[in-house]
Amino acid sequence: MLLTYLVERFDKSGHVKTRIKKLKTKIALLNF
Repeated sequence: MLLTYLVERFDKSGHVKTRIKKLKTKIALLNF
């Protein structure tokens, strides 16, 4: 996925990845 690739390239510190992970967890919890 292009977006994942861009995040990998530009998110050196890992902040965005952590936010996305938290967001996905939130969405997963809301879906139940």
